Amino acid sequence: MTLRSEPLTLAVLDTIHRLPQPAAVALIDAFRAGRHRLRSAGTEEDLHRWAEVLPSMRARSRTRRAWDLSDARAENPGESFSRVLIHQLGYDPPDLQTKLTLHDGTIAYVDFMWDSAGIAGEFDGDQKYLKAASFGMTAQEAVLKEKKREDAIRRLGYRVIRWDWSSLQDPRRLDRILNEAGVPRRRCASLA
Repeated sequence: MTLRSEPLTLAVLDTIHRLPQPAAVALIDAFRAGRHRLRSAGTEEDLHRWAEVLPSMRARSRTRRAWDLSDARAENPGESFSRVLIHQLGYDPPDLQTKLTLHDGTIAYVDFMWDSAGIAGEFDGDQKYLKAASFGMTAQEAVLKEKKREDAIRRLGYRVIRWDWSSLQDPRRLDRILNEAGVPRRRCASLA
């Protein structure tokens, strides 16, 4: 079997099964979305072909499982990690990057949406605030802009819940946030 021989392709495809599931999914999300240098890292076909020649059934299974959980719509690793934990905790899968038209006609995208429950979820990475200057804003202006955006989403009738990296480091914290908000659950948690 001939595979594309770019070193980055081989590195990505050989690394997936060695990573914890959230990190593997984040890598595949970036691969599928063509972000950064992964744009040239190969194709979906390459990944599936490579999975068949991995050294063990366990490696092939881990790679396929990570691929099945991946989604190119995740915009950053925090969203990818969140989605894996949401799955492991047994909650219904959210829709990603849902487009909402606000009352003033502007568009807002929410990271996670459970529309039937009226819940919008947002992963808060620090970068939008720490790098506000690169967008011509102070950190305070970025916080106020985000607050106004959240208020506008609430006026559409959605409950907005938020979490950050600390909530992902202890899945019980994310579980509490989702459970208290009433996010629909399809099964019990499987954090093994």
